[in-house]
Amino acid sequence: MIPSHQVSFCTPTSRALKSVNKTDTMTPNPTADNIYASKDVESYSTNPTADNTYVSKDVEFYSIKAAELQVPKLQGELEQLQARMQEEALLREEARRERDFAEAELREEVARLQEVAAKGEAEKEERPSFKKLKAIEKERRALLLRAELPFWRILFFWSGTCLKEISTDALVWFTLLIYIGIRTIAHSLEFAPEHVAYLETGNIAILGGFLSFFLVLFVNQANGRFLEMYNFSKECTQRIQDVAGLARFQLPEEIGLELVRHFNAAHIAGYVGLNGVGSGTPYSKAHFFDVYNQKHQLLTHEEMKLLGRNDMDCSGLTMKELVAWCINDVADARKLGHIDGGKENNFVDYVLSFRASMDNLYNYVDQPPHFFYVHFLILLSALYLPLFAVDVGYNTGWGAETYIGLDILNGVIVFLQCIFVVGLRALGNKMIDPYGDDLEDLSVISYIETTLKICDTIMTSKQPTRTWAAKVRKEGELYYSDDECDDDDGDDD
Repeated sequence: MIPSHQVSFCTPTSRALKSVNKTDTMTPNPTADNIYASKDVESYSTNPTADNTYVSKDVEFYSIKAAELQVPKLQGELEQLQARMQEEALLREEARRERDFAEAELREEVARLQEVAAKGEAEKEERPSFKKLKAIEKERRALLLRAELPFWRILFFWSGTCLKEISTDALVWFTLLIYIGIRTIAHSLEFAPEHVAYLETGNIAILGGFLSFFLVLFVNQANGRFLEMYNFSKECTQRIQDVAGLARFQLPEEIGLELVRHFNAAHIAGYVGLNGVGSGTPYSKAHFFDVYNQKHQLLTHEEMKLLGRNDMDCSGLTMKELVAWCINDVADARKLGHIDGGKENNFVDYVLSFRASMDNLYNYVDQPPHFFYVHFLILLSALYLPLFAVDVGYNTGWGAETYIGLDILNGVIVFLQCIFVVGLRALGNKMIDPYGDDLEDLSVISYIETTLKICDTIMTSKQPTRTWAAKVRKEGELYYSDDECDDDDGDDD
């Protein structure tokens, strides 16, 4: 390859002229110049391959120059491409990390849900069987009749009394041990210690008065909750009986029976769903709802499958859905022409009143008394009873002034104070949630079974054939009937 500084692009004429100019500088002989020029022309004409060689070399030169000019541009594009590739690699790496993090979170959430589900299943298995629930209900109903017994018989009962709670309370025994310890030391000493005189100036009775006020207030509030929830439970049974009475004589038998079945199923499912709002009710779907459903044929297999999307043991959604079914049953009866708008409104009012009463149960269970208040009472009790035992123990006598009879009497007073404080607190706690498995709780099984029996009696009731005469309308007499009144929309005009 010819070096770039030695390559030039020349035509035959220009090369001849250059040759002439060069010769002219060398010799002034024009004849010789013509001879050289003619020789160059003759050389080009006789050897054209040489000129093509020059042309190809020039093209190669310019190609190299163009390639050299393209190198920086291509290098810039290459750097940009590499930068984009690095950026894409970083984005892919970040996306991979986010994906891995999301997968880890998802696995943790799945594990947590599995743990919750396993815990829920374990809790469901721990709930008592229907046989045990019936045994508790039997004792519960018998307990209600004990209040009418003579006082001497009531004193000898153990179950359903405050004695069981007091005997297992650690604060009671701790208080009694403090009193016994002080009296033991008092009998072992001949003279009273000097600090006994200072303790006599204290007035623990003031603290006892404040504690008594708050305890009585707490029990009063808990008792009010208890009675309100009892009333709501009874209102639920009353609304079901109202609907059964109307359905028996205003709806076709098939529609009426289905409406009453759905309504009773909603009643039972409502108590099972209380577990979803924090109540530790012993009623479960497997050991409570399914038993009544199988016995009374409340829901078909297809209907149970439709309700399976909601966990009856963990929420009240099943009850809500069954209430919606009841409203739909009434709406279908109106569409089919069996009832008018006024009668439909009556049915719907009773159904919605039932739902409102059941919702009130959920509201009370969801909002128990404030923990701050309960903790305040327990703290006062834990401070007051030991101080009371110390005060009574020091003031009972020391040394030669000790008497066994007085020790026993004051010990009984300390124990009575424990019964008062711990008993009132336990009484209030018992009434906070009346839907548990305690003997003092409400008789849910009795409410449900009584309602089922009443509904069955209403839906199968029959009357003897009557020969009553129809009212004869006199001329000009005003007489209105449902058939003549257009009350489909509930309007008076």
